[in-house]
Amino acid sequence: MSKLPYFKFVTSKWNLGEIQFRTLEEQGLFINVISLLWERGEISEKYIKNKYGVIRSNTSVSEILRALYESDLLVLKDGFIEANFLDDMKKESQIVCDKNRENIQKRWQKAKELHTVEYHREEKRREEKRIEEKENKIKKNKQVCLKKAIFFRTFDHLAISVEENQKLLELGYSQEQVSKTYDRIQNYKLNKNYKSLYLTAMNWLEKDATKIKSLPQIQPKELDWEKEINNE
Repeated sequence: MSKLPYFKFVTSKWNLGEIQFRTLEEQGLFINVISLLWERGEISEKYIKNKYGVIRSNTSVSEILRALYESDLLVLKDGFIEANFLDDMKKESQIVCDKNRENIQKRWQKAKELHTVEYHREEKRREEKRIEEKENKIKKNKQVCLKKAIFFRTFDHLAISVEENQKLLELGYSQEQVSKTYDRIQNYKLNKNYKSLYLTAMNWLEKDATKIKSLPQIQPKELDWEKEINNE
């Protein structure tokens, strides 16, 4: 069977060719035989005789085939009917089919390559994103660790370094006093107005110390031991 489901029918060759010198019966059988040859690839003379039997004009199929053989429109070879011009058409058909197959394969290969390239690009973008996220996470952790190493205490927008905290201790305050002062500043509603936790804490500690000094001192009562003894 031919690769293409159709064959080339050149009307000028039909209208001006040898076939026009044949009878209508011969022309009709010829086109039917050609159609079967194109579809099936090969046909025996016996098959044609059995298929078409006797034409309405009472002319036998054998007589019509003989006339087509004599005009070289058909060829009988080893009991099988052939048409020389169909061989050229089959070659042309094979060339067209091969070309179409080649074009399809090229388009498929190109689409495959584009898909592969795009897939690798997408994989590269995902990998770059993963690397970037990992680096950002590491960077953030480093900043947190660095912040913890440098700063003694941080909250909101305020922070105090280890060195500044040590300076407050050197002023004579205990760590407990200093830490409680940090807590009070953190809980203070207006702490957003402060810019330095160190200066704020130092001021608060100084105010606390001033308040303590301003409190009246309670002197211990001196006992008159002799009077106490006599009262007993």
